[in-house]
Amino acid sequence: MKKKKRIHLVFLKTNLNFDGRVFSLINTLSSAYNDDEIIVYNYDVNVDETIKLPPNTRIIFFKSFFEKFNKFKIFRALRLVEYSISSFFKLLYYRPQSIQLHHEVTLIAPLLYKLFVRKVKVVYDDKEFYHYKNKNISPFFYFIEKSIIRWSELLIITNEYRRKAVFKLNKNGIKKHIIVDNYEFKNQFSRKINNNLLNELNLVKNENKKILLHQGVISKERGAKKLFDVIETLPSDWKLCFIGVSQNDYEKFISDLKEEQKDKIKNFGFVDYNELSDFYNYVDGAVLFYDSFNFNNKYCAPNRLYSAANNGVPIIVNEDNFTLSTFVRKFKNGVCFSGINDLKMFFSNYSNFKKNAEIMKNNYEHKEMIPELYKFYKNDVLPISYFVWLFLQLQ
Repeated sequence: MKKKKRIHLVFLKTNLNFDGRVFSLINTLSSAYNDDEIIVYNYDVNVDETIKLPPNTRIIFFKSFFEKFNKFKIFRALRLVEYSISSFFKLLYYRPQSIQLHHEVTLIAPLLYKLFVRKVKVVYDDKEFYHYKNKNISPFFYFIEKSIIRWSELLIITNEYRRKAVFKLNKNGIKKHIIVDNYEFKNQFSRKINNNLLNELNLVKNENKKILLHQGVISKERGAKKLFDVIETLPSDWKLCFIGVSQNDYEKFISDLKEEQKDKIKNFGFVDYNELSDFYNYVDGAVLFYDSFNFNNKYCAPNRLYSAANNGVPIIVNEDNFTLSTFVRKFKNGVCFSGINDLKMFFSNYSNFKKNAEIMKNNYEHKEMIPELYKFYKNDVLPISYFVWLFLQLQ
């Protein structure tokens, strides 16, 4: 008789084409259980379905009756209820060996299931740090997240500073944890940038300009006001370039600039995640501003930090971001911005910062798997034999 494959469920809300960290965590699960089936249930329906997953892994995209009304708050809430009910029935149907969780909106059904089925192994990726006092999460989801942390067999935390805070808030509620930083993720799908983008980059380089890169949305939380100081201080042989910014948002930003300042900047638009690492090879410097208005921002270590570090790119960070400023002071690969003089120092001492940044190349990337997570799955879950597992499922 053919063995029934064991099932592992992954619940997430992200586009895996642009979230290499989560992709690597799923890839690790798939590698640890290459004879089992991994099912990914994605809450986000607005994603590219061409993502290539390991052979034993398949993705299901949540199809909601309320999706067409998503701009209304009440229907977004109903959509969440719909997803939670659907997730719970999937848990009952598949009776998974383990559950891997990646977003707070996916936690309701797995938490309920864990309360009834204690033997299932739960791994929670605490990728953001939320607290309802910061108004970045509702009290309800804050309670759900704290509960899932307490019931998880493994908690994944994004850096050492967050680890201290999570332990302080949860004290004796954490069974086991590992730290998985937001390093660059490279795999067989990583590729060189396309010719159109390369031509755009060469147009800047042919002007004998160095590229100072800002990646991601332009917003108050990402230090939009500080960017005006950067543009004002920018030497004539530098250009501030943007990626991950829509043309509409870019136009809004430059509307506040003087006419002569508009020649100092350029928008490259969106860059495919698989081409992002190669794109950084053409960049001379990067600016990373995360205003520390809440704990999550103050202690964040965004993936663009490691994209710059892994490709030997010097960086400018804001002084009041503890994680970013500590990183820069440790490796002397850039400056911590608190005023115009810090920017002037970056450009005047650029060669020294570049030299230090080059030493860091290729030290901040995930390959096919996360070793600590792979070890956890092999040691903590896999030793249950198939027959023991089948017996438990029939109880």
